[in-house]
Amino acid sequence: MPAFGAAYRPNEGRPPRWNLPAGGEKGGAGSLLAVDRSERQAVQPAVIFESGVRRSTEGRRYAPGMRPTVILKAALTLDGQLAAADGTSQWISSPEARRDAHRLRASVDAVMVGAGTVRADDPLLTVRLDPGEMRGVNQPRPVIAAGRKPLPPQARLFGRDPVVLAPRSLGAAGGAVDLEAGLSELSSLGIKRILVEGGARLFRSFLDAGLIDQGVLYYGPLLAGGAGAPLFAGNWSTLEEAAPVRITSLRRLGESVRVGIDLRL
Repeated sequence: MPAFGAAYRPNEGRPPRWNLPAGGEKGGAGSLLAVDRSERQAVQPAVIFESGVRRSTEGRRYAPGMRPTVILKAALTLDGQLAAADGTSQWISSPEARRDAHRLRASVDAVMVGAGTVRADDPLLTVRLDPGEMRGVNQPRPVIAAGRKPLPPQARLFGRDPVVLAPRSLGAAGGAVDLEAGLSELSSLGIKRILVEGGARLFRSFLDAGLIDQGVLYYGPLLAGGAGAPLFAGNWSTLEEAAPVRITSLRRLGESVRVGIDLRL
């Protein structure tokens, strides 16, 4: 049975196509969980580095639903753009909406972004609120969905002990992280609620896999008036492809509007 996960070892004699900082497997720089869609089986062995401790998941069965609740969070223009064509997006939403988004971060166990977001924005993914609101807040664990391109070793997230979901197969036919298996492993690390914050390709991967449970969309008082970066990468070919949702909340936050949705229909 082919292994679907393996840890990156900085000194194994070949340059990785993706990487953690040198020495990362000794702890402190990050944890690695490798899952590959192309090699997924009913029983999937894996090697995981979680805070420097090597764990094997060989023989573990992934039961349906054994995963965290997934919440998609995004700030958009009124006509549905995450960012302009040049990548600029600060700030689409109002200060009140951004504070609300930090409260949302404080309510989850982990925050996930794709590798493209790490390279483009170098985010910290921390909760940042007034001191009075920070009492009792535990910072969510950062999670990176990696791909075939290298992760920048100087990324600020590596100072926060992230979990990296990385593909094992890096050839033309591989390189795709199995999100369902990755979520199952995150559940085994005690993560019950995870916020997915982008980018558009990662949003689309979660949507196509049917793994989005809820969404919080912050619409700012802007009209892009053209195509930049939409909420979901890819084409929308026909109305039948649209995912039905239930709108659970509408709230004005300054000049922004917060829309809560539920996809568990």
